[in-house]
Amino acid sequence: MKNKILIGVFNLVLLTISVSFSQNKMMTMEDVVLSAKKGFTPAKLDQLQWIPGTTTYSWVVKSDGTEQIMSASGSGKDSKIIDLNQLNIVLKKEIEDSLKALPSITWTNAGQFTFEHKDYLLAYRLKQNTVVRLLNLKDATGNNKEYNSKLTALAYTKGNNLFINTASGKSQVTNDSNTAIVNGQIVHREEFGIHKGTFWSPSGDLLAFTVWIKPW
Repeated sequence: MKNKILIGVFNLVLLTISVSFSQNKMMTMEDVVLSAKKGFTPAKLDQLQWIPGTTTYSWVVKSDGTEQIMSASGSGKDSKIIDLNQLNIVLKKEIEDSLKALPSITWTNAGQFTFEHKDYLLAYRLKQNTVVRLLNLKDATGNNKEYNSKLTALAYTKGNNLFINTASGKSQVTNDSNTAIVNGQIVHREEFGIHKGTFWSPSGDLLAFTVWIKPW
């Protein structure tokens, strides 16, 4: 009986897909398996993230020929935060430079997001409509970067070791030459919601990090 129910549900799903798709043509097994190549992949929001301390999220979209950072909350009403042209006006005024495209941004609080540009970690402050230099990243060439807005510090990994970059310079947290020891990063799949290996404390003065020992 259970097998018959399962088969019935499976046939109903296939029938539903076929009916909705039959306006153009019948969906084949190749369409289902190779959906990415057939254009059936779901749409997604670029750079989707929560804005800390709020119930609002942001994403990047291209509209009217320029990229824009948008936001929305439970109300569902979209609003523009800033677009590339507006950000470039501020950049040219503050640091005499401009962007060709919107970079990857990270919200540090409801009034500020950070981004990297030409060896610097920059912050755009919404209320003041200004861009400020936070850190010189010339020596912070690594991965798994996590910014600490309270101390203006950046934790990052290089190889298997962990470093911190502040306004006063760079410091090395770990110094493991054994490649089986991995500091400050995840080495397995993102399980239990863990997607990074560094964790700044709420006060910003402490840094916890993962240490993995590879079994191979």
